[in-house]
Amino acid sequence: MKNILCFGDSNTWGTDPVTAMRYEFNERWPGIISGLLGPDYHIIEEGLGGRTSSLDDPFGEDRNGLKCLDMLLLSHEPLDLVIIMLGTNDAKGSYPGSARTIAKGVRLCAEKALLRNFKTGCKPKVLIVSPPIIEKEAENSEKFIAYDRVSHERSLKFAECFKKEADAIGASFLDGSSVCKAGADYIHLSKEGQMDLAKAIYNKIVEIGI
Repeated sequence: MKNILCFGDSNTWGTDPVTAMRYEFNERWPGIISGLLGPDYHIIEEGLGGRTSSLDDPFGEDRNGLKCLDMLLLSHEPLDLVIIMLGTNDAKGSYPGSARTIAKGVRLCAEKALLRNFKTGCKPKVLIVSPPIIEKEAENSEKFIAYDRVSHERSLKFAECFKKEADAIGASFLDGSSVCKAGADYIHLSKEGQMDLAKAIYNKIVEIGI
């Protein structure tokens, strides 16, 4: 059985932009991929709302992805593929940096998986997915006061910066904004967006040859 770890934030967890509740498993992109790939693949969901690539959240000490990833890699090995989709929370106006520094944080996570000396001897491949664009309307949203004009502008450069870092370390890359966009709350994916993202990631998995 092939093991695929899906490491991300609330869009991996499956937050519904209308209700803020969680989509059912078969409506979330990891679950949809599970159905597309079939019983020979084990999809491991590791999505958490508010998770960043490498930044500390003063209101949530467990949100730093880089700090928790090593533990997750070891607890779920052997792994064949690690899919990383982070960056949306890093773009909050309360955090310093740019799209370039956010991409560097995602690269650090990817390198954890690529360079880890696993007990089982596995050598997982890595797929970096740049998140969909944070819509400019999020600046005026009462639900997400941490997002502002800077958040939108940072997200516009995600694809370019993430691809550069993925290429530099030999990871595969998918531009999430090219296949889906944020739903009604300007941050989270609709059911249709989850489906579109899942199909695109599935195609990348086939391309990678997992």
